[in-house]
Order: sequence, then structure tokens, then C-alpha cells
Amino acid sequence: TGALTASVDKLMLGFYLNIKMVGIYTIISSFPIVIAMIGGAFSRITHPMIALYWQQKEMKNINALYKENTNLQLFFGLYAFIFLSIFAENVIDIFGQEYQVGAVALIILCLGNLVDLGTGICGGIIFLSKYYRFDLYTRGALVLLTVVTNMVFIPFTLTIPNCW
Repeated sequence: TGALTASVDKLMLGFYLNIKMVGIYTIISSFPIVIAMIGGAFSRITHPMIALYWQQKEMKNINALYKENTNLQLFFGLYAFIFLSIFAENVIDIFGQEYQVGAVALIILCLGNLVDLGTGICGGIIFLSKYYRFDLYTRGALVLLTVVTNMVFIPFTLTIPNCW
């Protein structure tokens, strides 16, 4: 679902915007990946530990790992968010002045990735537990929610000055 939710916005933007604006958005949407990479790195490190703790039924260790991991992810993610938000226009200037219309979108996308980091490794905890089916259902719901919120917010953001 990660690839699907990452692509559905670009597909839906094609309905509302011209190809030039979709291209700008595609470039802009690659920068928040810096924040998402933090969560991915922590997940790769902690998933084997979570599996071991589930096997040994060590709930205290899972709880401690979750808390520590979430704090670290937010710590690093907040720095990346602040950097990309403060220097959004400077970062975008690398590509040219016509890309500046995507500065607000960059900040919104970075904020979304920061919120995702705030959940820590809870997805991995659920996926590696006996409740792995719940993870499947929530991922399906996420795809639906992504489509619905894009249908609501894409037209709304078109009315925001300097957003597009």
C-alpha cells in the first residue's frame, strides 16, 4: 500500500491540474522522503527485535522499544521537518523559480510524514503480532482514506493563494 498511497495523489492531481503542475508536485513530493527514510531505517532495525520479543512474550520490552523508538524518530524527524520548512524556498530554488509554487505543498507533505513518524513502530508491532490481519485491513482503509481526503483537499488547496 505504500507505493499505492504514494502514487495516488499524483494520479488524482492529473485530474485537477495541468501536466506542468503535476510535474512540479512530483519533484516537490520527493523531498519529504528524507523524513520518511528516518522511520524506514528505524523499522529495519527494530522489526527483528520486535519479532523476538513477541516470540518470548516480553511485552515490557516491546513497550520500552516503542517508546524509545518513537522519541528518537520524532527527534530526528523534527529536525528534518524544521530544516525543510524553513528552507523550503531555498531548497526548491535549485530547480528554478517556477517551482516556488510548490513550497506550501512541500511543507504540508513534510508535516504528513512527521505525523507518520509520530506513530513510531506501531505498524511493525501489529504486523509482527498475531493480529497481522488487522494491519492488512488498516492498510486497505488507508488507501480508501487517501483517495477520499485527496478528493476533498486537492480542490481545497487549489483555492489557497501561493499553493498552486
